[in-house]
Amino acid sequence: ASLRDLDHVVGNLLKQLYADGVLKNTIVVVTSDHGELLGEHGHFEHRFVLNEPLIHVPLLIRYPDKVKPGRVPHPVSTTSVFATLASLLGLPTPATLGPVTSLTADPTPVVSEFTATPPALVRTTKKAYPDVDFSPWFITRTAVRSDNWKWMSASDGSQTLFDVVADPGEQNDLFALQEATATELSKALETFRSARSAYDPSLRSDDDTPRGLSDDKESLEQLRA
Repeated sequence: ASLRDLDHVVGNLLKQLYADGVLKNTIVVVTSDHGELLGEHGHFEHRFVLNEPLIHVPLLIRYPDKVKPGRVPHPVSTTSVFATLASLLGLPTPATLGPVTSLTADPTPVVSEFTATPPALVRTTKKAYPDVDFSPWFITRTAVRSDNWKWMSASDGSQTLFDVVADPGEQNDLFALQEATATELSKALETFRSARSAYDPSLRSDDDTPRGLSDDKESLEQLRA
């Protein structure tokens, strides 16, 4: 129902842009912040893991003046959308974005991260299920995708490697057979992290201050980290 509704409202938006005579001069981007797990890998919702149903999201860009119809065959990241829009408009990309390039640039490995579980979520769920072991929720994870390979590592020391083209369901872990491939992807992760600048809160403007934050000490500490 959600997908059907989305298709309907996007269609209405495009029809209105066309009726107003501005569609040909409008860059249209359709994407998503995450996917959804419906039981795959024993999970529901969109937390805790970095499997394909969560991080392989739609990304469509329409701008006939500069974007030719077609499909990009290699993995790309939604973090490149900003730089892509800047490039299409002939604007410079802020240096504060770090290692982010336009989708039109040469392919680079795509990094995805699950860095922390919201403390409030754990507390709320513990009230309903006090006997559940919540330790798996606190495992942090990183995934690196390049061509058909996807390497995942976790803070508990586990590593997996999948050929997500031949095995889109990520059922056949090839890490033991392809350790050299996993090592190359881990080096790409190191390169990505070394190029990423630390967050500088001084860059926020006066009217950009977060509002409505709770006084939850754990959540505030997580934000500071």
